[in-house]
Amino acid sequence: MRGVERFPYKSIIPGYPLQPVIEVEIKGSRIVDCLIDSGASISVFPASIGNDLGVNYKIPPDPKDTAECAHGDPIQCWRGLATIKIKDEEFTIPVLFTKSDRHEALLGRDRFFDKFRVTFDEASKEVILEKRSSENK
Repeated sequence: MRGVERFPYKSIIPGYPLQPVIEVEIKGSRIVDCLIDSGASISVFPASIGNDLGVNYKIPPDPKDTAECAHGDPIQCWRGLATIKIKDEEFTIPVLFTKSDRHEALLGRDRFFDKFRVTFDEASKEVILEKRSSENK
């Protein structure tokens, strides 16, 4: 990825306003639109991606591994890792996998915001990713 990339906001939920969404390739799964959520400490992916990556939903999850949705209800999750690719930048992030596909994939801060300076430009309706230099990682 060159130093700075701009991604126009997208509408991923019909009837909702444009949101800061980027296309992400999830190694071992597929390419998905991920909502960038600066309020989330960790990324959260739906069950279909967890299934692709071999999450064993038969093993009870750690009770501490929950995600809280925008409406405030906690969702039980299974902790794991996912290797993602944005443009030509590939790296691994910690992820909480839900047991349902009712929620969109979202990118939280852990390891993603370490890799990029993230700017939400509301006026132009785009998210700007600026690759951090290797000495700042």
